[in-house]
Amino acid sequence: MDTKSTLLSKGPVKTTPLAVAALSHFEQPPPPSRGIFQSVVLLLMMPVISGIGLGSVQIYLGLGLRPLPILVVSSLALFIYAFNRVTDHEEDLVNISGSAEALYRSAVLQTAIAGALLALATAYAVWLGRFHWIYAAILAMGVVYSYRVLPWYRPGRGLFRERLKAIPSLKNSSIALAWSLSIFVVPLYDSNRGLGTASPAFWLLATGYFFYIFLGELFGDLRDIKGDRAAGIVTLANALGVAGCYRWIAVLSLAWCGAIAGIAASTRWLDGSHAAFLIAASLAYPLSVILMRETFRKSDWIINVSIELAGAEYAMGVVALAWAAKHGLRFFS
Repeated sequence: MDTKSTLLSKGPVKTTPLAVAALSHFEQPPPPSRGIFQSVVLLLMMPVISGIGLGSVQIYLGLGLRPLPILVVSSLALFIYAFNRVTDHEEDLVNISGSAEALYRSAVLQTAIAGALLALATAYAVWLGRFHWIYAAILAMGVVYSYRVLPWYRPGRGLFRERLKAIPSLKNSSIALAWSLSIFVVPLYDSNRGLGTASPAFWLLATGYFFYIFLGELFGDLRDIKGDRAAGIVTLANALGVAGCYRWIAVLSLAWCGAIAGIAASTRWLDGSHAAFLIAASLAYPLSVILMRETFRKSDWIINVSIELAGAEYAMGVVALAWAAKHGLRFFS
């Protein structure tokens, strides 16, 4: 069990040394200095992971590494995640109260720096005549995700402004969509190939990446479940509970594996290598995170890094597929 609230929701429980140790392990806030350091490291991972992901797709498409889109997308990722950290201040006051104020000041500075880098990268792309609408769409999604600008209607409250992260049905999927556009659609536009030139296998890889990121955000919601509840943010995690999330993760993973197996068996869209990679990725990632959380009881820091590195792990698989195709290697065919 992950949090004290999960235990209490099930009524009185017998307190044991193991239970006390588990609760203290997951609830003890980090010192302010360590919290800022970890936040900065996780933030800086975003442009690196986005660059690795985009570069892997460029290699898969046979484009070679094209620095400009990597520069723009990495700047977008840095700005969007820094801006989101600023708007997360209310939740941070609950999740990490001891370092929330210091994190907020640090996030404001990071957002200013990231915004300057994004402006320079955008100006460079415009100067070269290679700025595409997809960049503006990704930025807009990032802002609407964090800031209350989206017109929304809810019975009993009427029309009001809301942010995507406060709408459970859109929160996780909007993040997964933004990352998928950044990694798989940007290289098609930058190379002037167009969406229609991509193969079915390419779009299935993009869909698998969407699923991968969706699960990563769900694991992130499980990590922040206490603070989100206190801040009034309804996520899939606090709506379903920990056990409910695990059940849905299992159902979605198995359903996706079944779909891939069916497509591979009934069409020529996927060779054995692509099918094996998509199935292995959809099973190994959620299983590894759940094992670290529930069985091995790894620290929050290790779990956070594992969640955030998911995109880079998927990118390595895409590069391996490109390498195998280049050398005429076929597996499981």
